[in-house]
Amino acid sequence: MYLRDAERLFYLINHARGLEQAASVFSALRSVSVEPILIKGWAVACYYPFYSRQYSDIDICVAPEDYGKALEVIKEANLPVDLHCGLRHLDSLDWEKLFSNSVLIDTGKGTIRVLSEEDHLRILCIHWLTDGGVNRERLKDVYYLIRGRRRDFDWKKVFDVVEQKRREWVEVVIGIADIYFDLQSELAASPVEDARKKVPSWMIKFLEKQWKNCERIIPLHLCLHDYKLFLRQLSLRFPPNPINAMIEVNGSLTDSRVRVLLYQTGSFFKRFFGFLRRLLHKYTKRD
Repeated sequence: MYLRDAERLFYLINHARGLEQAASVFSALRSVSVEPILIKGWAVACYYPFYSRQYSDIDICVAPEDYGKALEVIKEANLPVDLHCGLRHLDSLDWEKLFSNSVLIDTGKGTIRVLSEEDHLRILCIHWLTDGGVNRERLKDVYYLIRGRRRDFDWKKVFDVVEQKRREWVEVVIGIADIYFDLQSELAASPVEDARKKVPSWMIKFLEKQWKNCERIIPLHLCLHDYKLFLRQLSLRFPPNPINAMIEVNGSLTDSRVRVLLYQTGSFFKRFFGFLRRLLHKYTKRD
């Protein structure tokens, strides 16, 4: 009981600290007329019991035209921020629409702007896929947001605003969260009540194998000082993570192993040539 109480206190303190940091970031950016949106981290922890989601930095998105100005402010103030230029690959809605859907939360320390629940759910799902599904615990972001959503939550605003392919990506993540954390009662009578049935069989097999391997992927250009580490990291990339590959080449969900292999091949060459470009840039810049 004492340990549990201590854990609760830790989470509450961590969440309060996150709020202080977020409020400082918003204040600093607003001082130069930049209005940001906070995603993940603190915004998702609000749905967890006792704010028990841990996070190390503040994820902030700004309009693409404000990115340069915001980056200068963040660097000058030395704030713990992961700054995003719009939502990039995480969503297909343009910034103006996402911003108009966003909401302000009065925290007592200042107002924090976050995405609408519908947009945030969609982005959390895509972000999890982009990471290749390697973090089982981050599925809880999807689980707790669905459990704690508003009564007027509108599933149409999740799905009807994006193309069919992206809708399928989001559905499958919700299905995976349902399989491992049980969302049956929360999804009943919703457009995704049968989402678990849409999860390809290869994906479940891959995820369960992946979750047993705790070694994280590091950018290859950061491993050049240690050839053993470089070779190990290279082995983790071949064959490429099929989930990440599907997203990277804008593929469709499929049960076809041949198509999945094509996604992996396309992803491998895309990343390999990207690595060569970064390597060339690094050494030409040094010269």
